[in-house]
Amino acid sequence: LWIHYSTDLRKYIMMKAKDLYEAKCKAIEYFKVPKSKKNLVAVEPGYEDDGICVGWFAFYNQKKVAIMREYLV
Repeated sequence: LWIHYSTDLRKYIMMKAKDLYEAKCKAIEYFKVPKSKKNLVAVEPGYEDDGICVGWFAFYNQKKVAIMREYLV
């Protein structure tokens, strides 16, 4: 499980998403972004050494959160 330590909230944040769209929706919800500024949320993939996407990093207003990829079995 991928855990990100948030310095602004002083707690651990754990989120999972199936795809990029769901990751962005969860980031918008987490950051409490107003509707007029949703396009300012940036989401980029996080890769392991072998090139496999294991999750995403979301950025908004100098804050960052990690979102783990949910693998379908």
